[in-house]
Amino acid sequence: MEINDSMASSASKLHKNLFAVALLVSSFATFENPALAGATSQSLDMSYEACIALIQATAEQVGQAPINVVETSELRIVRFITSDGSVLVSCSRPDGKAVITQSD
Repeated sequence: MEINDSMASSASKLHKNLFAVALLVSSFATFENPALAGATSQSLDMSYEACIALIQATAEQVGQAPINVVETSELRIVRFITSDGSVLVSCSRPDGKAVITQSD
């Protein structure tokens, strides 16, 4: 398969989004949400498609299929189980956001 400029641009954008989320996940201590005791969350402006790709890349990286909590054409929320809790990844098409929540 030949890589064209459009594909290269999309891959570059996805790489930037994945890098941003990797930084985000590694620094979960940005803010505490009192409604989610024991949880920390981050929100990142991201297209729905890039967020879905993030879920897929995360699943491949950790070797674990995401557990679907909600899956519609406008919203997807998945959970990844970790050794010390879980991580929720929410993708919202209307908001153009990814929200990542780590809980104990």
